[in-house]
Amino acid sequence: MDNEKIKSTAWPKNFPHVMVMTTIAKMKEHADYTAAKCGDMDAAVRLISDIATGRNQHKKIQYLAQKYPDAIISAVYTMEHGNANQIPQKLASYIGIKAGLAVDTDIVQLAKSGRTGEDIIYRLACRPKFTGNIQAGRRYIIVDDVVTMGTTLNEQRQYIEQMGGHVVAFVCAATAQFSHNIALSEKTKKKIIEHPLNSELLKFLEDTDIYGGHYESLTESEARAVLKIKNFDAARNRIFAERQVAKSRTFDGENRKTRVGEAASTGCLGAKRGPKPKQYNEDVAESVRVMAKNGTPLADIAKIISMSPVTLSKLYHDDFLTGKAEANNTIGHTLYEKAVNGDTVAAIFWAKTQMGWRETQKVEVTQNTNAEVSVYRIPDNGRN
Repeated sequence: MDNEKIKSTAWPKNFPHVMVMTTIAKMKEHADYTAAKCGDMDAAVRLISDIATGRNQHKKIQYLAQKYPDAIISAVYTMEHGNANQIPQKLASYIGIKAGLAVDTDIVQLAKSGRTGEDIIYRLACRPKFTGNIQAGRRYIIVDDVVTMGTTLNEQRQYIEQMGGHVVAFVCAATAQFSHNIALSEKTKKKIIEHPLNSELLKFLEDTDIYGGHYESLTESEARAVLKIKNFDAARNRIFAERQVAKSRTFDGENRKTRVGEAASTGCLGAKRGPKPKQYNEDVAESVRVMAKNGTPLADIAKIISMSPVTLSKLYHDDFLTGKAEANNTIGHTLYEKAVNGDTVAAIFWAKTQMGWRETQKVEVTQNTNAEVSVYRIPDNGRN
């Protein structure tokens, strides 16, 4: 039985953040990263030995041992012919040894979903499925190399939970920015409930069978992505189209050109890899909006999120302007409330900036008279 035929499980209350061993940058800089990613077990052992053996990592592993002494470690594992990513397996083995926990190798991903580098709609469409025996009643800790939207980890969680197990934690070698908070937050859940197109959103999830249509099971990143969809009909059609293509092409049945292209894109054929282009990320967008709302200049925001100002402007210009607009609206409302409630300073400022009023100007006329004349500037307000 696989999780394509079972119902969805919502996130338990206070589900912990993903436990992380290092950063993506440090992991990818390692000399053995590409080989380990492409199936070299010895390279994976050397990689894990370097990124998971420090004092902080040791404390994290000991925490798992004390918190979940009876848990089973289960790594994300894809069945591919001679090209399985060995990083999750070796990290799981290392944690199992150091924490004294059992490691399960029976749960496997049914097929490679090819999600790396793809856009949000593709990731929502092509979801990993799992199979394997589960020990009912036992607690599980799932291990992977990198988490971005969290779909793979969550789909494996769904499978284990529906088969009688209980997932208590996730551990990854590294996470994408902001992705360590994988469980759906109450704040984002509220946004879904209050979405102006809530009925369309829920029908979209049901029609596309994303967690059986249960929005409570979305990851935080998935939920934010769904909230960004402007045309649910177009997104639904795109998902159906992507799935049709995937259905007509198994990993074994791919032509050589496709396989070689994919291998080269991951570096498995020794091809030189250029820098991965930046893509829009809802978590980053939220941070940009918050910082802009707090008055942080665009150049400083770029430094904080490690992105060039040009790229930031290209991907998150609207979010930057939205943050500033929200701040202006909040401050303007506060000023207005003070003015109507008798604050003279606020009322004068409002009259000057919003009503066109000006201070009284005095002009001395020295020719033929010493009289002082007061001149008042009255706003035009569209009068003839």
